[in-house]
Amino acid sequence: MLTVLVILLVLTSVALIIAILLQPRSQGGIGTAFGGGYADTLFGGRGGMEFLTKLTAILSAIFVVLVVGINIYLSTPRTHKSIMERETTQTVPVQPSAPAGGQQTAPQGQ
Repeated sequence: MLTVLVILLVLTSVALIIAILLQPRSQGGIGTAFGGGYADTLFGGRGGMEFLTKLTAILSAIFVVLVVGINIYLSTPRTHKSIMERETTQTVPVQPSAPAGGQQTAPQGQ
């Protein structure tokens, strides 16, 4: 579960960075370097900026929800222990040791 949340967080972070960098600035920021205003031709004169603004807001909200979700997931106490930490409740039968005096008994049937 944690792995899925972290992967989603990374993908959302990358998409958020790209959405922020593509937003045009009044001085012609990085958004003009990637196609020189493709958003204006794709979404209309004002539509591209509104789309990127909405996309940035949605990605920001998803980012915050994922960060809070991961924080809650990691802060909850775990009742399940790993296999290595579990105590075994099975009793292992103990084999009787060899008789004192060095005599060994022959197995039955020989």
